[in-house]
Amino acid sequence: MSLNIIHLFKYYWPDNGGGIAAGMDMAIHAFKEWSKIGKHREKDNQEIIVCWQHPGKNASKEKYNDVQVYRCKSLFEFASTQFSVQFMRTVNRKTKKSDVVFYHFPYPLVDLGILFGKIHGKLVVVWHCDFDTQKGKLITSLYTPLVKHTLKKADKIVVGAKGTIHGSGALQKFRKKCVVIPYAVSDEIVHEGKEYFNCKEENQQEKIHILFLGRFVWYKGIDLLIKAFSKLDSDRYELTLVGGGSLLDDMKQLADSLNLKNLAFIGSVSEEEKRKWIKWSDFLVLPSISKAESFAIVQIEAMAFGKPVINTWIPSGVPDVSLDGKTGITIEPGDVNALISAMRKLGEDAEIREKYGKNAIKLVEERYTMARLTERYVKLFDKLEEK
Repeated sequence: MSLNIIHLFKYYWPDNGGGIAAGMDMAIHAFKEWSKIGKHREKDNQEIIVCWQHPGKNASKEKYNDVQVYRCKSLFEFASTQFSVQFMRTVNRKTKKSDVVFYHFPYPLVDLGILFGKIHGKLVVVWHCDFDTQKGKLITSLYTPLVKHTLKKADKIVVGAKGTIHGSGALQKFRKKCVVIPYAVSDEIVHEGKEYFNCKEENQQEKIHILFLGRFVWYKGIDLLIKAFSKLDSDRYELTLVGGGSLLDDMKQLADSLNLKNLAFIGSVSEEEKRKWIKWSDFLVLPSISKAESFAIVQIEAMAFGKPVINTWIPSGVPDVSLDGKTGITIEPGDVNALISAMRKLGEDAEIREKYGKNAIKLVEERYTMARLTERYVKLFDKLEEK
């Protein structure tokens, strides 16, 4: 017996990554572990087909972390979508020999391939993020029928949290196909975070360090965070924003217009540097305003180090991750005053930060380890292998 899997998305490490690439890595890791469990599984195989992020680069084929990656030449980019004839041809050819296709949603070119019968084998849709009907209504109206067709064709749909199903109109009709497999942090982060928390010294510094980690895109609500921060005592609080993206320059201009002190834009950083910033912080703020934010892996990364999280009641999996009143504070999206109040509450109360931090580490160990993720994926792979 053997199982051959093809993973599809628009791009992948090291050309471009982010939360979806990290989620792909988790599924890839789980499949490797599943293959080790069974006997005579040396023929199990998985490959990745993506595009280059920047149009014009020639196709390539190389291994990344022992997995074959096919990077296809894209002709142009429109609405954050790489358009590539070569991608469609490669997917059509390779999936004819595969047993299962893992479509890491969203990438409209894959939906088109499914529509025109160019993608073969069993189909698993890994629902990494939703699409917001209030943003780009024309494009959304065109894309929605394609998504519904894809979900109808899917054998299984993987989501990161139950809240993702409840908050998504697209998924509601297909909830019986849905399998909840929360994202995870590596064993290294779990151990490093626990050791850090147990050995850390109480913050003797005068300032409270607030951290934002993520891409500078519209649904992150970064402008609201900057406006809320402007109402805090600049002698008491510091805000550091780590990440890059299309709105970075706009957010810098906003901060300049408010004449803010003790605010820093760090840009994109390595995974090691990201952990350093998490350790430096007193708490994380994730002020997302849309269900396009479906989970936010950064939450469990911060929680692993015992950092409370301020998140929002958006209709997705986000408030299922860091829990209101247990590991942090959850506020209404877009409510600047509530965000100000939440930041002050955590900033002024060291005991509650400690309490939420302990709870956060415990919750990560219970729900968000690679062992738990692998256990859930193993059950899915077993079902996919059944004839």
